[in-house]
Amino acid sequence: MMNQIKDPPNEYDFGLDFNYALWTPGTSVTLCNVPWNNDYRDIVKFISRNALNIYIDSLSAASIAITGMSYVKQGQPVRINVPFNKVIKYNYLRASNPVQPIPGSDTTRDYYYFITDVRYLAPNTTEIILQLDVWQTFGFDIEFGNCYIERGHIGIANENQFAHYGRDYLTIPEGLDAGAELQIIKEIKEYIITVGTVGGDNQWMPNVVVASTVDLFADPGTIDSPKLVTAKGGIFQGVPSGASIYAFENAQKFRGWLTANQNKPWVTQGIISATIIPNIERYWGVGGITWPSTDIPIEVPTISAHSKFRYMDPNWRDRFTDYLPSRYEHLKKFLVSPYSSIELTTLTGNPIVLKPELWNDANAPVVEMASIIPPGQKITIYPNFYNTDRVDVLTFGETLDHATHIGAFITVAVVNNGAIAYLAANRNSIAYQRESADWTQQRALGSNQAQYDVQTQGIETSRNLNAIAQIGNSGQTAIANQLAAGQAGWGVAGSIANGAASGAVLGPAGALAGAVGGTINGYVQSQQMGLQTAANDQSTAMRNMTMGAQNALETRQQGFVRDTNKNLADWAARGDYANSIAGVNAKVRDAAMIAPSVSGQMGGESINMMSLNFAIVLRYKIVDIAAIRTIGEYWLRYGYMVHKFLQPPSSLMAMTKFTYWKMSETYIKAAPMPETYKQTIRGIFEKGVTVWATPSDIGFIDIADNEVIPGITY
Repeated sequence: MMNQIKDPPNEYDFGLDFNYALWTPGTSVTLCNVPWNNDYRDIVKFISRNALNIYIDSLSAASIAITGMSYVKQGQPVRINVPFNKVIKYNYLRASNPVQPIPGSDTTRDYYYFITDVRYLAPNTTEIILQLDVWQTFGFDIEFGNCYIERGHIGIANENQFAHYGRDYLTIPEGLDAGAELQIIKEIKEYIITVGTVGGDNQWMPNVVVASTVDLFADPGTIDSPKLVTAKGGIFQGVPSGASIYAFENAQKFRGWLTANQNKPWVTQGIISATIIPNIERYWGVGGITWPSTDIPIEVPTISAHSKFRYMDPNWRDRFTDYLPSRYEHLKKFLVSPYSSIELTTLTGNPIVLKPELWNDANAPVVEMASIIPPGQKITIYPNFYNTDRVDVLTFGETLDHATHIGAFITVAVVNNGAIAYLAANRNSIAYQRESADWTQQRALGSNQAQYDVQTQGIETSRNLNAIAQIGNSGQTAIANQLAAGQAGWGVAGSIANGAASGAVLGPAGALAGAVGGTINGYVQSQQMGLQTAANDQSTAMRNMTMGAQNALETRQQGFVRDTNKNLADWAARGDYANSIAGVNAKVRDAAMIAPSVSGQMGGESINMMSLNFAIVLRYKIVDIAAIRTIGEYWLRYGYMVHKFLQPPSSLMAMTKFTYWKMSETYIKAAPMPETYKQTIRGIFEKGVTVWATPSDIGFIDIADNEVIPGITY
């Protein structure tokens, strides 16, 4: 190809076909050994070409001046007058062309080559194969524009890398294996419920919260005169409730109150729930509640305050930094997910995993919200300012949408004496049954006595009637006897008179005889009347005796029947009363077999209480130490993923010793070189290259011995 000189003087030995691939007479060739090679994995960024030449001069073992012209073409052999055994020691060559005697004031130019092969030709002639070192030859003449940086140490050097705790720059995925499970390196625990002196803190003894449909402060009365007062209800934590909510300072006082009221089940059966919960002073403020010294409850305050805010662990990110080996502690990317995480848990099996870069606070602020009103008592814990920039002070982050909970608190059953409850509930009906049985007995006995008196009166009347009958019989007999006597007297007189009259007819003697005969006849009649009277009297007496005996028998029979009936009726009445009372007593005795009733119910989970682990726990987790070493070494050597358009610094150095660059798009502002070489430089950076500050460091320093150059930001 002809050169572009339009007015050649044509007075030089090389004529019109001069080309920088030719080594003209006077060209200086320097052989040396350099630590970089032609695959461009590593390059050195000297501050100037002069610095490069000084370095080569310090390494050169042979300097050859070309006296004749040689062709130097890419990939073609070049012959030099140096023995093979000398040339084979070197991998690099510098050729310094003198100023060419051409119009346009040519300039001196140094070219740098990799020696890719050495061939023996003659004892003092060696053939070498060269490859132009494009970077050292043309690298000083370029200026980079905005390049898309995939990876590099500029990510480590960026002074803004931990802005928003790494969220702005360090969350770009690396595609590195972080292992199957992060390991716990530290645990911060704050107890919610403590029993005794767990964790050196015995402040948070659990309370017992009771919901009752019965007013527990009202006078309960006695079993003989029970009093039941309905609960007043109220508004608790902003929630209206028909039941009243009470709190006992501890389980022992609750048990003492139950013992004191075990014979008043009409009170205890009004308890619809009894739950062991964290100390309510934890949320209402210590000292804000005055607990009674006796085993009595307090009514839960109706105020709505129910949360607790605190910083769980000031400067919590130091936990990760302190764990990292000193070799990697400056690698802030270990402080973001997926290489580290925080587990916020309540030891109840429902932890939440927090990404460190999303917790926008240095002191681990946690909000603990408590709902102690049944049903569904729960404590919710969430990280404050999580996943928020805190630009707006009213933005608190995920809050309840990213929270862990403590629920299923232990609920206890309240056992009520069923027998006493039954007796108290039926005290009036039992008293009524007793009074009714007594009245029934009294009424039956009264009826029996009345019937007895009636029958007694009947017997007495029968006796009186019999006596009257006897008197009547005797009177009638006397009257009959008197009448008979009178009639008998008149009969005697008549007989005498009749006799005398008859005698008169006959004469005096006849008269006397008639008189005597009349007298005798009268006497006879008188005797007959006397006999008749006596017979009448005896008959009357016999009838009276018979009537009396008969009446006596009848009276005795009636008295026996009367007494028997009364005794039977009295016995039956007393038996009915005893049977009724026995029935009442049987109910009372049967009440003793009534199973105890239960208020509330057994429930919840006791494992946390048993293991004394009602707590809020922060667990710091990070990749295991093997992964830390693997990932850390990779970052030390190749930096972080960047994925950003940036203009590299002119020195191409972000670190003091070496800086790795991997670009997807490489823009070069100025490129006074053929396009082939420009594309070569672009290819060097797009395949990934390490730029070194000092050649002797290549491959021989600890990659951790590479400090950040201050002042780099993007």
